[in-house]
Amino acid sequence: MACKIQQATSRSEVADLITRPVLTIVEFFVPWCHACLGIAQFFDQLAMDNPLVKFVSVDVARYKEIGLAYSITAYPTFKFYKRGSLLDTLEGASEKLLESKTRLYSSI
Repeated sequence: MACKIQQATSRSEVADLITRPVLTIVEFFVPWCHACLGIAQFFDQLAMDNPLVKFVSVDVARYKEIGLAYSITAYPTFKFYKRGSLLDTLEGASEKLLESKTRLYSSI
């Protein structure tokens, strides 16, 4: 099954994605981060298990301006948006919290 995670490469692309009426989860990562690598497969599976949620990934090492624009200071960071509003932020690689926040915010 193909991966459902969209790779964002510009600030305008991220800005467009987070204004949509569906829950959008943006993962900010750097490729050298062990925690980021450790949760990547779980994030992929979460995307496949939640077809009504939009999953976006941003490589902050490659697209530094996006990380700066969204005030990313820890890796990985997951931001939860709906209709342009920031609902929550999760810093760190907690599968349990990522799954529970996805479930919570996808139901509103």
